[in-house]
Amino acid sequence: MIFAGWVVSLLLFLSVDSASFSVSGVIFAVLLRTFLHTGLFVIGHDAMHQNLLPNHRRINHWIGAIAVGLYAAISYSSCCANHHQHHRYPEQTRDPDFHDGTHTHPFCWYVKFIREYIAVSSILGLLGGWGLLLWGMSQVVPMAWSWVVLFVLLPFVLSSVQLFVFGTYLPHRGKLGPQVPELLRPGDRTLNPSQTQWGQWLWSFFTCYHFGQYHPRHHRFPRVPWYRLPSFREKC
Repeated sequence: MIFAGWVVSLLLFLSVDSASFSVSGVIFAVLLRTFLHTGLFVIGHDAMHQNLLPNHRRINHWIGAIAVGLYAAISYSSCCANHHQHHRYPEQTRDPDFHDGTHTHPFCWYVKFIREYIAVSSILGLLGGWGLLLWGMSQVVPMAWSWVVLFVLLPFVLSSVQLFVFGTYLPHRGKLGPQVPELLRPGDRTLNPSQTQWGQWLWSFFTCYHFGQYHPRHHRFPRVPWYRLPSFREKC
């Protein structure tokens, strides 16, 4: 659904007459595209943990490679190596998602985060893809560059900020350990969705597909897919 939504929204928003969009419509479209673009990385992330198709390893990683490739022309193998390094050494100097220990300001941390995952080759790939898309659209749509900026480039930038703020900075700006016991109570295996607070669930879902609110739980149980994180409880 995430992947289909990303493709359909891209084709739809790039083909609709600009005159038919109100300001609120453009804002909604940008936010929707941002959310779905973040979803591409979430698909790739779950593939790295073998959570997409656990019984079909090759297809699982193939889908993951497509997802992170569409997200930012990222090398799936390099992304896997970085992410598993993050799980082995969270909030340590060897953690590629963490700050360097000196430049702890959120902006500096964000720059380091981006540099760890988006290599020069990825940037060149993105520029080439965006340029090709812009050239193709300019043949049929006037002012195509504005639509590419709004519905392709801007969602990519906002998505990277979303992943950093809600999926990295907020969960890891303090220590990971003290947050864990409160989330996982031995003896509780599942939680009925009707028992959850839907406002909190929606916030967790829309901010970062539950990887912000339930980040410590993900570190404890990386083989739990993102959509099961809110209801998962440790077995007895």
